Amino acid sequence: MIPPRFCLAIGLTFTKYSRRIGVLYFWNLVGSGAGGLLALGLMWVFPPREIPAILALIPVFSGLLVIPRKPGAMILIMATLSLICVTATILRPPALVPSEYKGLSRAMQLPEAQTTLGKNSPCGFMLVFSSPALRYAPELSLTYTDAVPARSWGAITFMVKKTPFRPEEISNIRAFCRRLNFDPALLPDIEAAERAFFNALQDDLFFNHLDQLLSPERTSLYAAYDFNIRPATDDRPYFAQFLRWKSLPNIAEHFGNRTVPFFEIGYLAVFLTLLQAALAAVLLIIVPLFHKPGQRRGKAQIFFYFSR
Repeated sequence: MIPPRFCLAIGLTFTKYSRRIGVLYFWNLVGSGAGGLLALGLMWVFPPREIPAILALIPVFSGLLVIPRKPGAMILIMATLSLICVTATILRPPALVPSEYKGLSRAMQLPEAQTTLGKNSPCGFMLVFSSPALRYAPELSLTYTDAVPARSWGAITFMVKKTPFRPEEISNIRAFCRRLNFDPALLPDIEAAERAFFNALQDDLFFNHLDQLLSPERTSLYAAYDFNIRPATDDRPYFAQFLRWKSLPNIAEHFGNRTVPFFEIGYLAVFLTLLQAALAAVLLIIVPLFHKPGQRRGKAQIFFYFSR
């Protein structure tokens, strides 16, 4: 949002040079766009805690350019204080403390945990940490012999160990499931009836997908599934982005149009907002540039132009 004092200056300029309002507004938006690109570039280069001070240099130096040749004492004091504050913030930026509700804060409580890498981008700030309490776990390294999922009517619990399950352990798991009305989802010698003995499903599609997900042919399931279920990786750590644009018609057909907003429809809202802004920019900014304004009698057109 533009501060009111800047809006007043822009409004006075547009009022005085009303015949060139299209050109002035165009360059006003070009400057705003250039500032946005500059901010994106800074997000790639500098960490988040240093960006506010770097951006503060722009208004400070802009103010120095318009200082009169014989400035008053107050102007000199304010300019000096501004430079001191910005310089001090750049040299000693504030610490970036993760929220206690973030998973990283809990992970940093592990024994001897330390941050090994910090990488920033417009998508976010990524921190990589290490701890002796963590073990190496490549993606989808689970097999039928060292992971046993137990299923209830609405949840699956994975029991994982470093070594394969022994036959007596598998027998104990089966007995545990029968005693508490759970169904084993994956076992080396599991039968179809055993998977849905207590908690039946309408079809076997869930189990077929589960078997395919833990098999070498999982890439075909990734491509055909309506949602993006690929595991998050270090270069794409987006755990909640599972909506696929091409699947929206199929999802709406199966679940109904009223249910679609519950499937992270924010992606679609962002796209529609961008489309609306682009259309308004073309009609209200680009098109007026090709119009040769004549003699204006009043300012009503200008008021209507900026009241959108």
